[in-house]
Amino acid sequence: MRGPVRSIRLVAVLSASIILVFVAGCSEPAPQSKPKVLLVGLDGADWDVMKPLMDRGELPNISSLVARGVRARMKSIQPIISPVIWTTIATGYGPDDHGVIDFTVPDPTTGDPIVITSRHRLAKAFWNLLSERGRDVGVVGWWASWPAEKVRGQIVSDRVLAHAFVSNREEEEELTYPRELAADLRPQLLEPADVTIEDAARFMKITPEEWNRADSHDFNDPIGHFRHIYSTMKNVTTAGLQLLADPTDLVAVYYEGTDTAGHMYMRYAPPSYPYTSEEEHEKYGQTVDSFLRQADTELGRLLEELPEDAYVMIVSDHGFLAGDQRPMEERANQDYRTAALWHDIEGVFLLAGPGVRAGASLPDVTIFDVLPTLLTLLDLPVADDFRGRSRTDAFIESPELTTVASYRDPAWSEARKKQLLEAANQVDGEMMEKLRSLGYVGGSETGSLVSLRGRLALAQYHLFVGERVQAVEELRGVIADAPDFYEAHYQLGQTAMQSGELEAAERYFRRTLEIESEHIPSFMNLAFILKQSNRSGEAVQALETATMLDPLDPGPVINLAILLRETGNGEAAVERLDGILARLPRHRVAWIQKAITLHQGARYEDAASAWETVLSIQPDDARAREYLERARNGQEMGPG
Repeated sequence: MRGPVRSIRLVAVLSASIILVFVAGCSEPAPQSKPKVLLVGLDGADWDVMKPLMDRGELPNISSLVARGVRARMKSIQPIISPVIWTTIATGYGPDDHGVIDFTVPDPTTGDPIVITSRHRLAKAFWNLLSERGRDVGVVGWWASWPAEKVRGQIVSDRVLAHAFVSNREEEEELTYPRELAADLRPQLLEPADVTIEDAARFMKITPEEWNRADSHDFNDPIGHFRHIYSTMKNVTTAGLQLLADPTDLVAVYYEGTDTAGHMYMRYAPPSYPYTSEEEHEKYGQTVDSFLRQADTELGRLLEELPEDAYVMIVSDHGFLAGDQRPMEERANQDYRTAALWHDIEGVFLLAGPGVRAGASLPDVTIFDVLPTLLTLLDLPVADDFRGRSRTDAFIESPELTTVASYRDPAWSEARKKQLLEAANQVDGEMMEKLRSLGYVGGSETGSLVSLRGRLALAQYHLFVGERVQAVEELRGVIADAPDFYEAHYQLGQTAMQSGELEAAERYFRRTLEIESEHIPSFMNLAFILKQSNRSGEAVQALETATMLDPLDPGPVINLAILLRETGNGEAAVERLDGILARLPRHRVAWIQKAITLHQGARYEDAASAWETVLSIQPDDARAREYLERARNGQEMGPG
């Protein structure tokens, strides 16, 4: 795959009238024997989680691409909802344009909640754009790709593979494009029932009796669920290899398992987690790492089929929290409101190929940059109205870009809306159950609740991209329609607080607590406002309440300790932090706050010991090293 360094030649901009002629199946075939680009989606992949494995040489294929490519921490969007983000990556536009705003939507005819499909996408994805411009494309398992659309190439939709959204109903149509591809693939795919304990032995330490007892239909069962994650990962590669064997310009494959494994097994990973047992840590403590190693192996199988001058781009929709950054949940995936708390907003971007700056890192990469960069690799113009930009700084010689005004197509979008209304959508019970098990759908989901959640998500996105007026308008509309939808009140409180409108924020948070009296984030934000308003006693009381609602959650306790320290009660602060460290002895943030508290209290010897512990957890913390030297010399921390 190592090709000569070369610059990228871009094609001239096509006029709008010419572009409209190039529809799928109508353009002249372009000679191409092997793909020019392999795009790999690793859901939930995180550099911090992968780094220890890379350092130990356990992810050789990813490490090789890093060595000869450029990488970045790619910033995602809020809210961190996978189908929204993968559709944003595929279209270059945000959810306000592409229309996918949640995992589920109300059926337009029945009002029942249904899982998102390709019909709900109102903007063209890269497979549409490439097909219109005479390029061959292959897609495997991309989020919300069923029903498979007609393209110049092949699509294996997300409902073909044996994973969360499989449907083995023979009567279901449009599983693939072309349609006969599904029948060709089925004999090659690994069914969950065919996964063996020998397969599982590399991922978990269980007995044959435990394997045989596990319910493969229970997605909350860590053994039963393993069958689905493992078979899906293998099947994505099987389908990807088949598409790579055909002439094509781009093959895109999507692995959901890297994220699903995190949701199911990250709670068992080191260090110990309060809501899991030592027996569970022993069984599943290495499962997340094992799935990352498996993903690297699957990637290697795909790379073997690429020509030397191909480009490889790896992206994730978000990162995944590990170690002491994990949220505290008594039960895995119990609520859609907490499932996304496991996600880190910084994911993975990696690009290798001819002319790429080997070993370089890129700053400020966002998910909006993926499609513009992908189009550049394929010598196609970039839209002027994309939020992102082509990362030409990834190359030794910056390529010249061509542009078009927009890839928005109002007529195409209206046709999609009409198609959606005409489609006979049905609730898919298996898919809904899997979403519930992952925490993305509540147990009593209704069409009206789905609608409210989607509007809330859209408001959060508007806030994230700085469109405050649109966000506030959307949230007020939600409250007008559903006065007791507490998430909207809470979001308005956060919006007001970010704008410095503390009185309004306090009203919204107190209203939230009137509706949902145990909403811990409202207590924590309320405490901040009270502290800013010189009502420290009330702030302490709010945080005390939050700590009692979930005694094992370190977040409220750490905030309480900070407040106690700042109000002159350092001893009480240390006592609270020691309570966390008794349960989570390597909790980095708790150790940092303890070190600060001891240092500010002039307990230099104890502070030095605490800073040493911080550095043992995070050796590259330069500020902690500076403070350690000051503590050893009996000096105050100083400014900053």
